[in-house]
Amino acid sequence: MRHFTVIFIAAALACGVGCRKKEAGERAGQPAETDLLVRCHFVGTASLSNNTNAAKLKELWSLPETQHLAEQTLRKLAHASRTFYGEQVTPAEDERSAVLLRPLLDDLLRHESFLQARGPSDKTTEWTLLVQLPADRLKAWRAGLMELMQLWKAGVPSTNAIQGFAAWQVKRTDAPDLIRCAEAGQWLVLGIGQNSLPGVSEAARRIKTGGRPIALASNYWLQTELNLPRLSAALGLSPAIKWPRAKLTVIGHAENLRSNLRMVFPEAVTGPLDPWQVPTNIINEPLVSF
Repeated sequence: MRHFTVIFIAAALACGVGCRKKEAGERAGQPAETDLLVRCHFVGTASLSNNTNAAKLKELWSLPETQHLAEQTLRKLAHASRTFYGEQVTPAEDERSAVLLRPLLDDLLRHESFLQARGPSDKTTEWTLLVQLPADRLKAWRAGLMELMQLWKAGVPSTNAIQGFAAWQVKRTDAPDLIRCAEAGQWLVLGIGQNSLPGVSEAARRIKTGGRPIALASNYWLQTELNLPRLSAALGLSPAIKWPRAKLTVIGHAENLRSNLRMVFPEAVTGPLDPWQVPTNIINEPLVSF
């Protein structure tokens, strides 16, 4: 099911914009999560609509260039099946997949979402997607995902329950061999992986006991973590470079939209560092600093 993997990782990477500084070494008491590949938490544009600190974000989002980039990105993601499988997917199947996928991708922008991929190896990676949705969108996701299972020939879904919540799953012979989805309160919980999906069960348990699968975002609107050493091969990055783990946070404050990128390299960065080359010739209003 490379369809889901590509879409999930592309959505996470698409969130990574802006940077502030680079650092080497770990903070005391914060060991690296070596099995973590991707983690991305976004509060959703709907929750920011009446936030006074989001005025600059809304101004940037309304720019024609931003709208064009967003539309182009979402359109390409919606057509991921044709892009990666070529002639194996008929034009009619690709168009139907795009019709089903596009509103789901729009939901990931509009509503709070959380994506995580972790595992000791690529073959055992577990992908977990959480989305907080109104009742009508939960129903739309259920119908859309089930039809996509048929279009992508993943298998026939069977119904079950997780922590008392209605759920369905698809078992396959090829890796990843398990796809599981639950509607837990206001949350859609989707997992893809091999053999078992503890992330889905744990999310459902937390929703049952506390109403939420994850903590509320307290000091960010977007937070993305990428384990680039583990992802470098999948992303086609040069193996000659010792890639860092990266953590991006974005939040608005008054008239500013602040992004901070922290990169932790596997070895200390030594030698002279070239000064930042700030692209002042392409920074225009409403972008005023970098």
